[in-house]
Amino acid sequence: MTEPSVEALAKSVVQAAEGYGFPAFVRTGLLSAKHNWKWTPCLTRADDVMRTLYGLTEMQEMAWLPPVENIVVREMLPTFPLFHAFEDMPITLERRYFIDGGKVVDRQPYWPISAIEGHVEDIEDHEVVADWKDRLIEASRESSEEVALLTGYAERLAAVMPGAWSVDFLFTERGWFFIDAAWAETSYVVTDADRRALGMPLRPAILPPV
Repeated sequence: MTEPSVEALAKSVVQAAEGYGFPAFVRTGLLSAKHNWKWTPCLTRADDVMRTLYGLTEMQEMAWLPPVENIVVREMLPTFPLFHAFEDMPITLERRYFIDGGKVVDRQPYWPISAIEGHVEDIEDHEVVADWKDRLIEASRESSEEVALLTGYAERLAAVMPGAWSVDFLFTERGWFFIDAAWAETSYVVTDADRRALGMPLRPAILPPV
């Protein structure tokens, strides 16, 4: 990618972000590098756009993924943070559903405790929350209404997405949003140990253990 094309891309990203309002969420077609929250996906001002673009490109290369072909800019959806970690990223209520053959085959909270441990201190703009594990465990509990709603959403996606996928949902001030999808075989699966730590049922017997 030549410098003029990078500058043109940066201008387009800023224009899109201004349309939504800062902060905006910026990612590639393959990743968001959310674990480097304030340095990559969370674009808070136009002056930081080059840092965001180069950061996303670097993270995609480090993940041994194909070169960046597209950049996505979206509204930063208003959420209810449980606490913050990973460079001030808000840890929120998220769910991952697995679909295959037109139906839901498994579901899990997005954030296991093991993924957060050691990172709640990686923040500068928020206070460290001492009871973050309790908050995460409480947020991992599902209501029957939630399961019915997200199962319906996931099944609608499964009807138009052949094959096995993971589909992610985020709870916001405006309700649940479908925010991401990936091939199931490349998606993180919460282990049985993580499920026990969260007080969750183990994975269905028809699925391989992890």
